[in-house]
Amino acid sequence: MNLNSAAEVENFSECPPTQAAAASGRKDETQISGLLDWARLNGGVLHARVEVYNDRTYGISFRVRQSSHLTHPRMNGVDEASGGQPTDSLLAEPATLPANTPIVSCPFMLSLSYLNALDAFPTLRSHSPTFPEELLALANTGRAHVVGNFFLVQQYIMGSDSFWSPYVRALPQPDEPGKLGTPLYYKDADREWLRGTPLQNALKERERKWQEDWDMGRMMLDVDDGLRPWKGMWTWDLYKWAATIFTSRGFISHLIPHEVFAESAESANEKYFYNPSPDRPDIIDMNIPGPHWTANNLGCGLIPVLFPLVDLANHDSAAKVAWFSDVKSNPKDLSLIIEANIKEGDQIFNNYAPKGNTELLLGYGFLSEDNDEVPLTFKNLSKELMKIRENQCCFTEVDNVERDSYTFSVRRKPYPRSANDSRLGAFEILEDGCIDTLALLVANQREKVFMAKNSNYCPERDSATSIGGSMSRNTFQVVSVLLEKLQLEHDRVLSSGASLGDPQNHCQQSAKMYRQGQLRVLEYAIVPLGNLLDAALTSHNQCIPLGSGLFNAELVTLEGAYNRLGAENPKAYEAVRKVIVEQLEVDAEIDWAELIESDWAFSLWVFWIYTVMLLSIQYPAVLESSLVDWIAHVMLIYNPDNGPFPSAFQHFQGAADENEIISTMVDQLNHTKDSEEREIFRFPASWSLGPSACGTAFVHPEELVNLASTVAREECFSVAAPTGMWQQLLDEKVEAQPQLAWQERRLDGQLVKMVKVSKRLKQPVLCFPKKHETSQQIE
Repeated sequence: MNLNSAAEVENFSECPPTQAAAASGRKDETQISGLLDWARLNGGVLHARVEVYNDRTYGISFRVRQSSHLTHPRMNGVDEASGGQPTDSLLAEPATLPANTPIVSCPFMLSLSYLNALDAFPTLRSHSPTFPEELLALANTGRAHVVGNFFLVQQYIMGSDSFWSPYVRALPQPDEPGKLGTPLYYKDADREWLRGTPLQNALKERERKWQEDWDMGRMMLDVDDGLRPWKGMWTWDLYKWAATIFTSRGFISHLIPHEVFAESAESANEKYFYNPSPDRPDIIDMNIPGPHWTANNLGCGLIPVLFPLVDLANHDSAAKVAWFSDVKSNPKDLSLIIEANIKEGDQIFNNYAPKGNTELLLGYGFLSEDNDEVPLTFKNLSKELMKIRENQCCFTEVDNVERDSYTFSVRRKPYPRSANDSRLGAFEILEDGCIDTLALLVANQREKVFMAKNSNYCPERDSATSIGGSMSRNTFQVVSVLLEKLQLEHDRVLSSGASLGDPQNHCQQSAKMYRQGQLRVLEYAIVPLGNLLDAALTSHNQCIPLGSGLFNAELVTLEGAYNRLGAENPKAYEAVRKVIVEQLEVDAEIDWAELIESDWAFSLWVFWIYTVMLLSIQYPAVLESSLVDWIAHVMLIYNPDNGPFPSAFQHFQGAADENEIISTMVDQLNHTKDSEEREIFRFPASWSLGPSACGTAFVHPEELVNLASTVAREECFSVAAPTGMWQQLLDEKVEAQPQLAWQERRLDGQLVKMVKVSKRLKQPVLCFPKKHETSQQIE
């Protein structure tokens, strides 16, 4: 289908645009006239107020005929874009074609698909030599579309002997790549413009899959005795052409109602029984009532179907139309009905439902303005996680297909939401299911247990209200992972296009527009996510009390955690600092970034957690109440008798050398020469975590180290954005810093200076929520 491009671009001769190339003069006019005559003879209908014409931008199109140009009330001819003389005058008609008008109809008997190749139903005949059973049986493995593609190739090879010959001749031909227009027909130089974009991978995968299907099918056809005269004619070029026709013009098979599979049109209750012939026993292995045939026996899901004449309408996502299957007409047919008034002289569009520009350019060869979306791919959920996901009240099963990954889209326009949806604003442009899936992928054991026992909690829908509770860490890690993934995609698209220069033809111009759209979407998503994460981060070189930020939860960096300890208990911090300097052999002025780069982050978090837990027992008054509450909550969660961590005290959650260095640091604290420091870090003779099922649980120093390692392993995570990195600097003069490269981008018409960190240092953080769920919710 020659679909419309919403943006007008220069017409370069080297790579003709899909829409404009369709306007190829008298040849197209002749072919379309033949198509109209053929459709009319077989019951096709084109409204008297509608004409087919060659539009200079969109190619072959429908439009409302000027009142003075009315012709035959059933089927009109082709008119030039500049207008033609009327051939038959009728009474004057209103200047507007009213809503609810059927503009074009195609009898089901003219449709073309895999169903015709079966030659199983009176309305859907093959009119062609039979395909081998082996090829038809591909439908049983979900590849009915492959059969349909080869069936269209067969019609092309048959030429004028094909029942569909007028239709096939009117299609863009295999030797007309400019009309076909999709990236599959781009030259190598044009494909370079897709480098680094999601479309590059999608194009490679489509081409690989199509070639695999073609190679398999053509071998089956070449060895078939009944098709011997056509051996070697099932070429890759013809298969690619046929598959492109189906992907760009095909409708979905559920538009064919079950009545079409009935033997008689008199009653929908009449049943058509198909008895398989002895040489084709696997096509249908039992007598099945016609009305249930597609549901019970197709087995391949929805398949593409071509509807001649109807598929001439170009696509517009804003068009208000309906597809109506009329089983009472004779013949039964599919109609395109407009649902809004259209003025005379205006083009009549179809609407193939919402599709992003990646899908549009790949499948149709055109772009729509402000219709960009970026696919984000994540690994598949494990069986354990999928069980939790399926139990959530917000779970919607997309399909039953086993997959290796999940792909969700991000775009600039928010997706429609329900009234009770309280997701974070930064999540509104993400496709449903993205946050719910990612929340499970990054969940620690505590969070998995929580989600398994609280099926009414949906990470996506409840993301705004969840911050401040025990799922705060999960929400912020989702934000961090998303931000990092989006920034990587942005860097890939940007860097891969740095040397492309100026576009030299329409294909390259389309690819450039696509690249720019991808960058716009990524930047639009990056800024709010980065600002959200930044607002939650406690500055790494300042001590800010918990709860002073914008949220009821904060992310504290490693340096911020130790600085907070220094502000609340300087003597304890000095003792800890001396141990770190001596054991890790660093300067007295600790360079935390250097320690993180040297892979000491986990050990230092364990040491800090051990220290504040010990201080919370010895000197709770010197610690913030929110920090004391967090420690009490952590001890409740990780108590072996209360939660899902029975070995939290028994095993160190790290490498042996990490355990050794932390044990040495703890021992040095306990045996410091400073008597005041020694008193601070004196371990209680008996330290109880409180009543448990087994009585009183006492903790010893090595057990507390093990507990601290479990907490660090479960609760710590890394964020890729240093504080302040994503601050929007609108129309401000920014002083360049040596380690930063500033890049200017347009975001909603405002100048936003995006910071690209040449050497991005991940900050390991802990999340401190303001409130905590009860033990019953944790269990």
